[in-house]
This record gives sequence, structure tokens and C-alpha cells, in this order.
Amino acid sequence: MKHAAAPLVALLAGCAALQEGARDKSEWVYQGLHAVDFAQTVTIARRPQRYYEADPLTSRLIGRYPSERSVEAAWAGLSLAHLLVTGWLDREAEATGSDWWRAAKWVWQIASIGESAYCVHENFSEGLDLFGGRDGAPHATGTMAPRAGSAGIP
Repeated sequence: MKHAAAPLVALLAGCAALQEGARDKSEWVYQGLHAVDFAQTVTIARRPQRYYEADPLTSRLIGRYPSERSVEAAWAGLSLAHLLVTGWLDREAEATGSDWWRAAKWVWQIASIGESAYCVHENFSEGLDLFGGRDGAPHATGTMAPRAGSAGIP
């Protein structure tokens, strides 16, 4: 039951987008990428003897050696926050008819999707699996790094 929480958090993030009625595909793309990044980050928590969170912003949020619970909480909060900001930008664009608000939403989505896609790509390109178990071969990635002393790393 303890390990059911991670997939449940990812599922609930997607359900939140459904319930809020996200009207455009860009929010779905972001939420999907965010869920994959979440699954990859769980690997750090499950393999603390091999990995640490190397991204400076993420490590400030969840810690250099995060627990599964901190990863779950942070990713659920970020998913909801993204959905709320997107909804707010949508409402402002509709209420004002302003091109400025439409552009702001476009920039928001492009930046969010771009950042998530970069992290997911880097993680996959280094062989990082989703919801990695507590053992297995170590992998170094662009957004995380193996711990010093593991797998022959000084």
C-alpha cells in the first residue's frame, strides 16, 4: 500500500485537470510531461544510495536526497498550481479579450512544457526509468546525478 501513493498522486493530478475542464491541449501536454517527470524523480527517492537531486530549484523544494513523500507532495502541488495559473490566464484572456493575456498564457505554456520536456528527455536519454525500484543499475541524468562513491564515481 505504501508504494501505491506515487501512482495515485500522478493520477489525481490528471483528474484535477479533468475536473477543472482544461480546455486546451497544452495543459494536457504539460500535465502528462509533469507526471512522467514525477515518476522519474521518484527514482531518486527510491535509490538514495545512488542518486541525489541535482537541479538547484528542485533540490531546494524537495531536498537533495528527497523522500518519496516529499516528491509526491511537491509534484501534486506544482501540478495543481500550474492548472490554477493556466485557468486564471484563460479567464483573464476571455474577460478582457486582450491579446496580452493570450500571449501571457502562450508564454506560460511554452516555458512550462519546454522545461518539463527538457527534464524528461534528459532523464530518458540517460536511461532513467519510471518509478525505479530500490535496486538496479545507476544512471546519471541531466536533472539528477549519481551520489559520490556509487558505481565507481569518486
